[in-house]
Amino acid sequence: MKELIFNRFVLIITAVACSGCLMGTPLQLFAIQMNIAVLLLNFAVFFWVLLLHIVKRGKIFTGISYTYLLLLSSLPVVASIIAFSLFGQDLISGFTGNLAFYNFYIILFHVFYFKFRNNALNEIKLTIVTLGWISLIVCYFVQVAFPGLEFTVPSFDGTTTYTYNLYSLGPAFIPWTGMYYLAKYKETAKAKYLLLFFLFISYIVVMQNARAFTLALLLCVIIFYLREFSLKGKWKLGFSIFVLLFISSILILAIPQLNNFFSDKVESFQAALGAASGKEVEEVSANARLLEVNIAYTYIQDYYLLGVGFLKGNTTEKNISSYFFASDIGLVGIVFNYGLIGLLLIGYQLKYFVVEFKNRILKADTFLLGTAYYMLLRYMLSVTTGELLYSIGLSFMLLGILIHGRRNLEGKLAANT
Repeated sequence: MKELIFNRFVLIITAVACSGCLMGTPLQLFAIQMNIAVLLLNFAVFFWVLLLHIVKRGKIFTGISYTYLLLLSSLPVVASIIAFSLFGQDLISGFTGNLAFYNFYIILFHVFYFKFRNNALNEIKLTIVTLGWISLIVCYFVQVAFPGLEFTVPSFDGTTTYTYNLYSLGPAFIPWTGMYYLAKYKETAKAKYLLLFFLFISYIVVMQNARAFTLALLLCVIIFYLREFSLKGKWKLGFSIFVLLFISSILILAIPQLNNFFSDKVESFQAALGAASGKEVEEVSANARLLEVNIAYTYIQDYYLLGVGFLKGNTTEKNISSYFFASDIGLVGIVFNYGLIGLLLIGYQLKYFVVEFKNRILKADTFLLGTAYYMLLRYMLSVTTGELLYSIGLSFMLLGILIHGRRNLEGKLAANT
Protein backbone atom coordinates (compact mmCIF):
# COMPACT_ATOMS: atom_id res chain seq x y z
CA MET A 1 0.00 0.00 0.00
CA LYS A 2 2.81 2.44 0.87
CA GLU A 3 4.48 1.73 -2.46
CA LEU A 4 1.23 2.36 -4.33
CA ILE A 5 0.66 5.67 -2.49
CA PHE A 6 4.24 6.77 -3.23
CA ASN A 7 3.96 5.90 -6.93
CA ARG A 8 0.63 7.67 -7.20
CA PHE A 9 2.18 10.72 -5.52
CA VAL A 10 5.08 10.69 -8.01
CA LEU A 11 2.62 10.43 -10.89
CA ILE A 12 0.59 13.40 -9.64
CA ILE A 13 3.66 15.60 -9.09
CA THR A 14 5.15 14.87 -12.52
CA ALA A 15 1.79 15.24 -14.28
CA VAL A 16 0.94 18.55 -12.56
CA ALA A 17 4.44 19.96 -13.10
CA CYS A 18 4.67 19.04 -16.78
CA SER A 19 1.11 20.06 -17.61
CA GLY A 20 1.59 23.57 -16.23
CA CYS A 21 -1.98 23.47 -14.93
CA LEU A 22 -1.17 25.58 -11.85
CA MET A 23 0.49 28.39 -13.81
CA GLY A 24 -1.66 31.50 -13.88
CA THR A 25 -3.29 30.58 -10.57
CA PRO A 26 -2.63 31.69 -6.95
CA LEU A 27 -0.44 28.57 -6.66
CA GLN A 28 1.91 29.71 -9.43
CA LEU A 29 4.99 30.18 -7.22
CA PHE A 30 4.51 26.71 -5.74
CA ALA A 31 4.09 25.36 -9.27
CA ILE A 32 7.39 26.93 -10.34
CA GLN A 33 9.20 25.40 -7.35
CA MET A 34 7.68 22.01 -8.08
CA ASN A 35 8.58 22.37 -11.73
CA ILE A 36 12.21 23.10 -10.89
CA ALA A 37 12.37 19.99 -8.69
CA VAL A 38 10.96 17.83 -11.49
CA LEU A 39 13.34 19.44 -14.00
CA LEU A 40 16.37 18.65 -11.85
CA LEU A 41 15.21 15.06 -11.57
CA ASN A 42 14.65 14.90 -15.33
CA PHE A 43 18.13 16.28 -15.98
CA ALA A 44 19.72 13.71 -13.69
CA VAL A 45 17.79 10.83 -15.23
CA PHE A 46 18.57 11.98 -18.76
CA PHE A 47 22.33 12.09 -18.29
CA TRP A 48 22.27 8.79 -16.43
CA VAL A 49 20.31 7.12 -19.21
CA LEU A 50 22.50 8.76 -21.84
CA LEU A 51 25.60 7.37 -20.13
CA LEU A 52 24.08 3.89 -20.00
CA HIS A 53 23.10 4.21 -23.64
CA ILE A 54 26.69 5.03 -24.61
CA VAL A 55 28.09 2.17 -22.53
CA LYS A 56 25.39 -0.37 -23.44
CA ARG A 57 24.09 0.89 -26.76
CA GLY A 58 20.51 -0.14 -27.45
CA LYS A 59 19.88 -1.58 -23.98
CA ILE A 60 17.92 1.42 -22.71
CA PHE A 61 14.77 2.21 -24.68
CA THR A 62 13.05 5.60 -24.72
CA GLY A 63 11.15 5.37 -28.00
CA ILE A 64 12.67 8.71 -29.07
CA SER A 65 16.11 9.30 -30.56
CA TYR A 66 18.78 10.43 -28.09
CA THR A 67 20.21 12.64 -30.82
CA TYR A 68 16.86 14.38 -31.13
CA LEU A 69 16.66 14.93 -27.36
CA LEU A 70 20.16 16.44 -27.38
CA LEU A 71 19.27 18.75 -30.27
CA LEU A 72 16.17 19.90 -28.40
CA SER A 73 18.37 20.61 -25.39
CA SER A 74 20.44 23.01 -27.47
CA LEU A 75 17.51 25.25 -28.44
CA PRO A 76 17.24 27.25 -25.18
CA VAL A 77 21.02 27.74 -25.11
CA VAL A 78 21.08 29.06 -28.67
CA ALA A 79 18.00 31.20 -27.99
CA SER A 80 19.58 32.83 -24.93
CA ILE A 81 22.76 33.66 -26.88
CA ILE A 82 20.76 35.22 -29.74
CA ALA A 83 18.61 37.26 -27.34
CA PHE A 84 21.83 38.52 -25.70
CA SER A 85 23.37 39.55 -29.01
CA LEU A 86 20.23 41.29 -30.34
CA PHE A 87 18.66 42.83 -27.23
CA GLY A 88 21.32 42.65 -24.52
CA GLN A 89 19.23 40.26 -22.41
CA ASP A 90 21.62 38.61 -19.94
CA LEU A 91 22.45 35.00 -20.71
CA ILE A 92 21.27 33.59 -17.39
CA SER A 93 17.84 35.24 -17.71
CA GLY A 94 17.53 33.93 -21.24
CA PHE A 95 18.35 30.40 -20.17
CA THR A 96 16.23 30.32 -17.00
CA GLY A 97 13.32 31.75 -18.97
CA ASN A 98 13.47 28.55 -21.02
CA LEU A 99 13.74 26.12 -18.12
CA ALA A 100 10.18 24.81 -18.42
CA PHE A 101 11.08 23.83 -21.98
CA TYR A 102 13.24 21.01 -20.58
CA ASN A 103 10.16 19.22 -19.33
CA PHE A 104 10.40 17.22 -22.54
CA TYR A 105 12.77 14.98 -20.58
CA ILE A 106 9.62 13.56 -18.98
CA ILE A 107 9.80 11.01 -21.80
CA LEU A 108 12.41 9.20 -19.69
CA PHE A 109 10.06 8.91 -16.72
CA HIS A 110 7.95 6.41 -18.63
CA VAL A 111 10.98 4.22 -19.39
CA PHE A 112 11.25 3.34 -15.73
CA TYR A 113 7.63 3.58 -14.67
CA PHE A 114 6.44 1.07 -17.25
CA LYS A 115 9.46 -1.14 -16.60
CA PHE A 116 9.04 -1.47 -12.86
CA ARG A 117 5.24 -1.26 -12.45
CA ASN A 118 3.12 -4.28 -13.34
CA ASN A 119 -0.03 -2.24 -13.87
CA ALA A 120 1.53 1.07 -14.90
CA LEU A 121 -0.96 2.01 -17.61
CA ASN A 122 -3.97 1.51 -15.35
CA GLU A 123 -2.31 3.52 -12.56
CA ILE A 124 -1.65 6.41 -14.95
CA LYS A 125 -5.23 6.27 -16.22
CA LEU A 126 -6.71 6.41 -12.72
CA THR A 127 -4.42 9.31 -11.80
CA ILE A 128 -5.26 11.37 -14.87
CA VAL A 129 -9.01 10.75 -14.65
CA THR A 130 -8.96 11.67 -10.95
CA LEU A 131 -7.06 14.88 -11.72
CA GLY A 132 -9.57 15.55 -14.49
CA TRP A 133 -12.55 15.31 -12.13
CA ILE A 134 -10.85 17.43 -9.47
CA SER A 135 -9.97 20.08 -12.06
CA LEU A 136 -13.48 20.13 -13.49
CA ILE A 137 -15.19 20.48 -10.10
CA VAL A 138 -12.81 23.20 -8.89
CA CYS A 139 -12.97 25.18 -12.14
CA TYR A 140 -16.75 25.06 -12.42
CA PHE A 141 -17.12 26.02 -8.76
CA VAL A 142 -14.78 29.00 -9.07
CA GLN A 143 -16.38 30.17 -12.32
CA VAL A 144 -19.90 30.03 -10.87
CA ALA A 145 -19.20 31.19 -7.31
CA PHE A 146 -16.68 33.96 -8.11
CA PRO A 147 -17.42 35.37 -11.59
CA GLY A 148 -15.07 38.17 -12.56
CA LEU A 149 -12.53 37.20 -9.90
CA GLU A 150 -8.95 38.34 -10.54
CA PHE A 151 -5.81 37.64 -8.56
CA THR A 152 -2.26 38.99 -8.63
CA VAL A 153 0.75 36.71 -8.43
CA PRO A 154 4.37 37.87 -7.99
CA SER A 155 7.03 36.60 -10.37
CA PHE A 156 9.48 34.00 -9.11
CA ASP A 157 12.28 36.56 -8.75
CA GLY A 158 9.96 39.10 -7.12
CA THR A 159 10.70 41.81 -9.68
CA THR A 160 7.17 42.11 -11.08
CA THR A 161 3.59 40.92 -10.64
CA TYR A 162 1.06 39.32 -12.98
CA THR A 163 -2.71 39.66 -12.86
CA TYR A 164 -4.85 36.71 -13.97
CA ASN A 165 -8.57 36.16 -14.29
CA LEU A 166 -10.67 33.00 -14.22
CA TYR A 167 -9.87 32.21 -17.82
CA SER A 168 -6.46 31.13 -16.56
CA LEU A 169 -8.10 28.10 -14.94
CA GLY A 170 -8.08 25.58 -17.77
CA PRO A 171 -6.05 22.58 -16.65
CA ALA A 172 -4.89 20.08 -19.25
CA PHE A 173 -6.61 17.19 -17.48
CA ILE A 174 -10.14 18.37 -18.31
CA PRO A 175 -10.05 17.86 -22.11
CA TRP A 176 -7.77 14.83 -21.65
CA THR A 177 -10.38 13.12 -19.47
CA GLY A 178 -13.09 14.20 -21.90
CA MET A 179 -11.34 12.46 -24.80
CA TYR A 180 -10.94 9.35 -22.65
CA TYR A 181 -14.71 9.24 -22.11
CA LEU A 182 -15.27 9.63 -25.86
CA ALA A 183 -13.05 6.59 -26.42
CA LYS A 184 -14.94 4.80 -23.65
CA TYR A 185 -18.22 5.55 -25.43
CA LYS A 186 -16.78 4.11 -28.63
CA GLU A 187 -15.91 0.89 -26.80
CA THR A 188 -19.14 0.45 -24.80
CA ALA A 189 -21.76 2.47 -26.76
CA LYS A 190 -23.14 3.59 -23.37
CA ALA A 191 -24.78 7.03 -23.46
CA LYS A 192 -23.39 8.00 -20.03
CA TYR A 193 -19.87 8.17 -21.44
CA LEU A 194 -20.99 10.43 -24.29
CA LEU A 195 -22.65 12.73 -21.73
CA LEU A 196 -19.46 12.72 -19.65
CA PHE A 197 -17.50 13.69 -22.76
CA PHE A 198 -19.78 16.68 -23.33
CA LEU A 199 -19.62 17.59 -19.63
CA PHE A 200 -15.83 17.84 -19.70
CA ILE A 201 -15.35 19.60 -23.02
CA SER A 202 -18.19 22.04 -22.27
CA TYR A 203 -16.12 23.76 -19.59
CA ILE A 204 -13.59 25.09 -22.10
CA VAL A 205 -16.01 25.50 -25.01
CA VAL A 206 -18.76 27.26 -23.04
CA MET A 207 -17.31 28.65 -19.81
CA GLN A 208 -14.08 29.95 -21.34
CA ASN A 209 -15.32 30.81 -24.84
CA ALA A 210 -12.25 29.08 -26.28
CA ARG A 211 -12.73 29.60 -30.00
CA ALA A 212 -9.55 27.93 -31.24
CA PHE A 213 -10.21 25.00 -28.92
CA THR A 214 -13.78 24.67 -30.19
CA LEU A 215 -12.74 24.54 -33.84
CA ALA A 216 -9.86 22.14 -33.18
CA LEU A 217 -12.12 19.93 -31.05
CA LEU A 218 -14.75 19.82 -33.79
CA LEU A 219 -12.17 18.72 -36.36
CA CYS A 220 -10.69 16.18 -33.93
CA VAL A 221 -14.12 14.66 -33.18
CA ILE A 222 -14.89 14.43 -36.90
CA ILE A 223 -11.64 12.48 -37.42
CA PHE A 224 -12.51 10.23 -34.47
CA TYR A 225 -16.01 9.69 -35.87
CA LEU A 226 -14.78 8.76 -39.36
CA ARG A 227 -11.78 6.71 -38.27
CA GLU A 228 -12.88 4.84 -35.17
CA PHE A 229 -16.59 4.00 -35.48
CA SER A 230 -18.16 1.22 -37.49
CA LEU A 231 -21.05 2.07 -39.82
CA LYS A 232 -23.54 1.14 -37.09
CA GLY A 233 -21.63 3.21 -34.56
CA LYS A 234 -21.61 6.20 -36.92
CA TRP A 235 -25.39 6.10 -37.28
CA LYS A 236 -25.92 5.76 -33.53
CA LEU A 237 -23.54 8.57 -32.61
CA GLY A 238 -24.88 10.81 -35.37
CA PHE A 239 -28.44 10.32 -34.12
CA SER A 240 -27.41 10.99 -30.52
CA ILE A 241 -25.70 14.25 -31.49
CA PHE A 242 -28.72 15.28 -33.59
CA VAL A 243 -31.06 14.74 -30.63
CA LEU A 244 -28.71 16.66 -28.34
CA LEU A 245 -28.45 19.58 -30.77
CA PHE A 246 -32.22 19.59 -31.31
CA ILE A 247 -32.92 19.78 -27.56
CA SER A 248 -30.22 22.46 -27.14
CA SER A 249 -31.76 24.55 -29.95
CA ILE A 250 -35.18 24.45 -28.30
CA LEU A 251 -33.69 25.51 -24.96
CA ILE A 252 -31.73 28.35 -26.58
CA LEU A 253 -34.84 29.67 -28.32
CA ALA A 254 -37.06 29.26 -25.27
CA ILE A 255 -34.79 30.76 -22.61
CA PRO A 256 -33.73 34.41 -23.21
CA GLN A 257 -30.56 34.09 -21.13
CA LEU A 258 -29.37 31.14 -23.23
CA ASN A 259 -30.34 32.96 -26.42
CA ASN A 260 -28.21 35.96 -25.46
CA PHE A 261 -25.38 33.70 -24.37
CA PHE A 262 -25.41 31.86 -27.73
CA SER A 263 -25.57 35.15 -29.67
CA ASP A 264 -22.49 36.44 -27.83
CA LYS A 265 -20.61 33.25 -28.74
CA VAL A 266 -21.53 33.62 -32.42
CA GLU A 267 -20.39 37.24 -32.43
CA SER A 268 -17.05 36.30 -30.82
CA PHE A 269 -16.41 33.72 -33.56
CA GLN A 270 -17.29 36.27 -36.24
CA ALA A 271 -14.82 38.70 -34.70
CA ALA A 272 -12.07 36.05 -34.65
CA LEU A 273 -12.70 35.15 -38.31
CA GLY A 274 -12.66 38.82 -39.26
CA ALA A 275 -9.33 39.37 -37.52
CA ALA A 276 -7.90 36.22 -39.13
CA SER A 277 -8.73 37.66 -42.55
CA GLY A 278 -6.77 40.80 -41.70
CA LYS A 279 -9.69 43.07 -40.84
CA GLU A 280 -9.90 45.25 -37.73
CA VAL A 281 -12.91 44.25 -35.67
CA GLU A 282 -14.57 45.56 -32.53
CA GLU A 283 -13.23 42.86 -30.20
CA VAL A 284 -10.01 43.84 -28.43
CA SER A 285 -8.51 40.35 -28.09
CA ALA A 286 -9.00 39.54 -31.80
CA ASN A 287 -7.35 42.81 -32.85
CA ALA A 288 -4.51 42.17 -30.41
CA ARG A 289 -3.68 38.86 -32.10
CA LEU A 290 -3.56 40.61 -35.47
CA LEU A 291 -1.26 43.28 -34.03
CA GLU A 292 1.03 40.63 -32.50
CA VAL A 293 1.33 38.77 -35.81
CA ASN A 294 2.30 42.00 -37.59
CA ILE A 295 4.93 42.78 -34.94
CA ALA A 296 6.37 39.28 -35.15
CA TYR A 297 6.49 39.42 -38.94
CA THR A 298 8.71 42.53 -38.94
CA TYR A 299 11.35 40.56 -37.00
CA ILE A 300 10.86 37.25 -38.80
CA GLN A 301 11.81 38.91 -42.11
CA ASP A 302 15.33 39.52 -40.80
CA TYR A 303 15.74 36.61 -38.37
CA TYR A 304 13.76 33.82 -40.01
CA LEU A 305 16.38 31.08 -39.58
CA LEU A 306 17.11 31.19 -35.83
CA GLY A 307 14.61 33.77 -34.58
CA VAL A 308 15.29 36.48 -32.00
CA GLY A 309 15.68 34.14 -29.04
CA PHE A 310 13.40 33.49 -26.11
CA LEU A 311 12.66 36.88 -24.56
CA LYS A 312 11.56 37.59 -21.01
CA GLY A 313 8.65 39.95 -20.40
CA ASN A 314 10.72 43.00 -19.44
CA THR A 315 12.97 42.56 -22.51
CA THR A 316 9.93 42.35 -24.79
CA GLU A 317 8.30 45.39 -23.21
CA LYS A 318 11.48 47.47 -23.45
CA ASN A 319 12.55 46.58 -26.98
CA ILE A 320 9.46 45.44 -28.88
CA SER A 321 6.06 46.33 -27.44
CA SER A 322 4.25 46.65 -24.14
CA TYR A 323 1.69 44.19 -25.49
CA PHE A 324 3.33 41.34 -27.34
CA PHE A 325 3.23 37.67 -26.32
CA ALA A 326 4.68 35.15 -28.76
CA SER A 327 2.67 32.42 -27.04
CA ASP A 328 -0.53 34.06 -28.35
CA ILE A 329 0.18 33.50 -32.03
CA GLY A 330 0.98 29.82 -32.39
CA LEU A 331 3.44 28.75 -35.08
CA VAL A 332 4.24 32.38 -35.93
CA GLY A 333 5.35 32.87 -32.33
CA ILE A 334 7.64 29.85 -32.50
CA VAL A 335 9.31 31.16 -35.67
CA PHE A 336 9.68 34.54 -33.94
CA ASN A 337 11.45 32.95 -30.95
CA TYR A 338 13.37 30.08 -32.54
CA GLY A 339 13.21 30.62 -36.30
CA LEU A 340 12.32 28.11 -38.99
CA ILE A 341 15.09 25.79 -37.78
CA GLY A 342 13.63 25.79 -34.28
CA LEU A 343 10.12 25.22 -35.61
CA LEU A 344 11.28 22.20 -37.63
CA LEU A 345 13.18 20.79 -34.65
CA ILE A 346 10.28 21.26 -32.24
CA GLY A 347 7.79 19.99 -34.81
CA TYR A 348 9.84 16.84 -35.42
CA GLN A 349 8.02 15.30 -32.45
CA LEU A 350 5.07 14.92 -34.84
CA LYS A 351 6.96 12.07 -36.49
CA TYR A 352 6.79 10.02 -33.30
CA PHE A 353 3.14 10.87 -32.78
CA VAL A 354 2.17 9.85 -36.32
CA VAL A 355 3.84 6.46 -35.87
CA GLU A 356 1.85 5.82 -32.70
CA PHE A 357 -1.40 7.28 -34.03
CA LYS A 358 -1.34 4.97 -37.05
CA ASN A 359 -0.83 1.91 -34.85
CA ARG A 360 -4.20 0.17 -34.69
CA ILE A 361 -3.34 -1.58 -31.43
CA LEU A 362 -4.27 1.64 -29.61
CA LYS A 363 -7.90 0.68 -30.13
CA ALA A 364 -7.41 -2.13 -27.61
CA ASP A 365 -7.15 0.38 -24.74
CA THR A 366 -9.58 3.27 -24.29
CA PHE A 367 -7.14 5.39 -22.28
CA LEU A 368 -4.42 5.13 -24.93
CA LEU A 369 -6.95 5.87 -27.67
CA GLY A 370 -8.29 8.90 -25.81
CA THR A 371 -4.75 10.09 -25.09
CA ALA A 372 -3.85 9.83 -28.78
CA TYR A 373 -6.80 11.99 -29.78
CA TYR A 374 -6.14 14.47 -26.99
CA MET A 375 -2.62 14.82 -28.36
CA LEU A 376 -4.02 15.27 -31.87
CA LEU A 377 -6.25 18.01 -30.47
CA ARG A 378 -3.25 19.77 -28.92
CA TYR A 379 -1.31 19.66 -32.17
CA MET A 380 -4.25 21.23 -33.98
CA LEU A 381 -4.41 23.95 -31.34
CA SER A 382 -0.73 24.69 -31.90
CA VAL A 383 -1.46 26.41 -35.20
CA THR A 384 -2.92 29.42 -33.37
CA THR A 385 -1.78 28.91 -29.76
CA GLY A 386 1.47 28.18 -27.94
CA GLU A 387 0.70 24.53 -27.14
CA LEU A 388 3.48 23.01 -29.27
CA LEU A 389 6.29 24.98 -27.63
CA TYR A 390 5.16 26.37 -24.31
CA SER A 391 3.63 23.07 -23.18
CA ILE A 392 6.23 20.81 -24.73
CA GLY A 393 6.56 18.90 -21.45
CA LEU A 394 2.92 17.85 -21.65
CA SER A 395 3.40 16.79 -25.28
CA PHE A 396 6.25 14.49 -24.30
CA MET A 397 4.34 13.18 -21.31
CA LEU A 398 1.58 12.16 -23.72
CA LEU A 399 4.12 10.71 -26.16
CA GLY A 400 5.69 8.69 -23.37
CA ILE A 401 2.33 7.23 -22.39
CA LEU A 402 1.55 6.34 -26.01
CA ILE A 403 4.96 4.82 -26.78
CA HIS A 404 5.43 2.79 -23.61
CA GLY A 405 1.75 2.11 -23.09
CA ARG A 406 1.56 0.62 -26.58
CA ARG A 407 4.64 -1.52 -25.97
CA ASN A 408 3.17 -2.64 -22.65
CA LEU A 409 -0.09 -3.52 -24.37
CA GLU A 410 1.69 -5.43 -27.13
CA GLY A 411 3.54 -7.49 -24.52
CA LYS A 412 0.31 -8.40 -22.73
CA LEU A 413 -1.48 -9.32 -25.95
CA ALA A 414 1.49 -11.45 -27.07
CA ALA A 415 1.50 -13.25 -23.70
CA ASN A 416 -2.17 -14.11 -24.07
CA THR A 417 -1.80 -15.62 -27.54
